[in-house]
Amino acid sequence: FFYINATTGDIFLQRPLNHENAHTHYLIVETFNLDSPAVITDSTNVTIYVSDENDLAPFFLAISNENLDEGSYLDELIVTLTLVDLDVNHMAHYVEFTLLTESERFYITQDIDPANSSISFANLFLTGDVDFESQPLIAVTIRALDDNTTSAQSAIATVFIYLNNLDDEPPVFDQ
Repeated sequence: FFYINATTGDIFLQRPLNHENAHTHYLIVETFNLDSPAVITDSTNVTIYVSDENDLAPFFLAISNENLDEGSYLDELIVTLTLVDLDVNHMAHYVEFTLLTESERFYITQDIDPANSSISFANLFLTGDVDFESQPLIAVTIRALDDNTTSAQSAIATVFIYLNNLDDEPPVFDQ
């Protein structure tokens, strides 16, 4: 990962570091003075701390299609989506879910896994009327934004909700 300029002692990277792979690197730097009659050596410990960057985009796990009866109850939970953000430390603690479509008939609540802050949940609820005859298939698109700064990464998921046609229309007679 590192190399040292033998003349100046400056330490350089040979390749990029990643906080998710290793938070800290410990080096032992030894010097030798070979020009004197007796070899003189010295050493020191160098600790390199790798800062975390928001370099990994979050991703949704197992996006499923859902079935829902037309005329279902308001505030009914439709589906819970799981989002994973592998950026560690503070980067994974902030996630904002937004409905990009169908925001008038659905809403989202969100939770963070108390055992693992890299996992968040988006709970999709019904808030408006759904009718098979007017729209048998509803596509709800959700965006997850993992940071509130300019380095934000996002993930998009679309849940397809297939409405079940119930016998909810009165019969109509032609005459």
